[in-house]
Amino acid sequence: MMKSSLIRINLIFILLVLFIPNLVSAETKTFIKEYTYHAGDEDSRNSSRTIALREVKRLLLEELGTYLESVTEVQNFRLTKDHITTLTAGIVKTEITDEKWDGRTYWLKAKISADPGAVIKSIDSLRKDRLKTKELEEIRKRSDDLLKENARLRKELATSKGEKRQKELTEYNQTIKDLTAVEWFESGLALERSGNYKDAIDAYSNALELGSKEVDIYWHRAFSYKHLGDFRLAINDFNIVIQSNPHNYDAYSMRGRAFESLGELKQAVLDYSKAIALVPKEKSYYDKRGDNYINDATYKWIIANYYYDRAKAYRKLENYRLALIDYDKVVELAGDNPSNFSVLGYLAYFERAVVNAVLENYNQSIKDYDQVLKSWPEEANASFYIDRGNVHMQSGSCKSAITDFEKALNLKRNDTWLLVSLGLAHECIKDYKAAISNYDKAIEIDAGYANAYYCKGHAYFTVGEYDQAINNYSKAIKLDKNKVAFYVGRGVVYGSYLRKYQDAISDFSKAVELNPNDAGLYYLRGFNYERIADKPRAIKDYKTAARLGHKSAQERLNDYGVSW
Repeated sequence: MMKSSLIRINLIFILLVLFIPNLVSAETKTFIKEYTYHAGDEDSRNSSRTIALREVKRLLLEELGTYLESVTEVQNFRLTKDHITTLTAGIVKTEITDEKWDGRTYWLKAKISADPGAVIKSIDSLRKDRLKTKELEEIRKRSDDLLKENARLRKELATSKGEKRQKELTEYNQTIKDLTAVEWFESGLALERSGNYKDAIDAYSNALELGSKEVDIYWHRAFSYKHLGDFRLAINDFNIVIQSNPHNYDAYSMRGRAFESLGELKQAVLDYSKAIALVPKEKSYYDKRGDNYINDATYKWIIANYYYDRAKAYRKLENYRLALIDYDKVVELAGDNPSNFSVLGYLAYFERAVVNAVLENYNQSIKDYDQVLKSWPEEANASFYIDRGNVHMQSGSCKSAITDFEKALNLKRNDTWLLVSLGLAHECIKDYKAAISNYDKAIEIDAGYANAYYCKGHAYFTVGEYDQAINNYSKAIKLDKNKVAFYVGRGVVYGSYLRKYQDAISDFSKAVELNPNDAGLYYLRGFNYERIADKPRAIKDYKTAARLGHKSAQERLNDYGVSW
């Protein structure tokens, strides 16, 4: 019904990329540091390596932070070196280049190689996301606290004895496990941000195997599973996140998307509904805490996303009325300007236009397309003009459809499908000469375009030029032998206008072969059998048509006094 609608969403996201400005571009910078850890009696190779790695990583991140602090773009962000260091821990990956262990000392050499421009771009993204920034701050604080606790225990172990020493040794070993888990978690975050979801999952799994109780690790592993298409595994991890915090609306939303990807749409709708129900409570919670990082615009954007996701699920369930209610909510939250929510606002207007067309709310559908066309860049306009033109056609506003198709053709010249659509719009206003001209243009561009011949045949049939109609229908059939409409068009002309009943029967027989459940086809073939006085076959076809619900066939059998 609306052919071009299927590619619109991908087009929107592709166009969005065109508007992302280029950030700093620079050569890759490499920072190298060494660290020597002097092991105590309680240390093993593993514990010594863990502490050395954390310390050398801290030194590397501090040096990278010092360098970035001097870059103009970062200065514009007004971030401290400490803040920069925290953010880069979730962006760059430390690479060990050499290490040695002699039983008493662990020497480790490591490096960080980074494109400052890419890192600055990531820092800019992270600093605007208060929740992710807070997560990195908490990881760094936990690491610092564990290192301090480890140092304290190491100092006490030097003099403690008996049960006290055994207890402190157990605690000391636990700090090593926890530091290793933090290292895996940080490594996973950097891998995830770089798009390496497979290795990120391995890193998160290693952290969890060490006994980490951090629920955020399950969250990130679920997110990575989802990106790799392992939706069932993602759902398992989201379940753990939700069990830990039943008020985590993001977890419900993400789990809903996983269910949607698996085609379990009813469960997806339940999760989206839960997320929507929780957000106002969470907004109140944030307000009471006095945090300012979820402002009114962000709050509205969060809610709009959940309504939008649920609307998509309702569309897939073909529950268009409920989908429309949710799209209305997204548009209400976005306000009059769809750009308030960037791509989400445009998508909501566009998809609401599609749903309104399905529900035959044509005026509202056209208003939504008007809103999108008013604001969207010219590169996308052709597709939206086509969509709006289709709605005009559905509503019978054929002149408006012609205007939209012509605007689209100015942007997409030589588009054969569009030329045929314009031809059909001209047929709608009975301008058959213009319609045939457009079909000829399409054929000139693509001589193998069967639909153009079919539509041209229909136009000639409508104006009574039956030989031309047969000629074009035949060309369409030669190019595509599996289209029922092509045989029906030619069969109608043969039987009802040229009185070539056998030819008509042959075409309707082929149509029946292609679609044996279409009552109308049996009726048409029966009608032509009746014309050549083959009453038994006519009655047989009328009976089949009648059983399939064809009213005229039932009436015809009643005239014959035959039951069906």
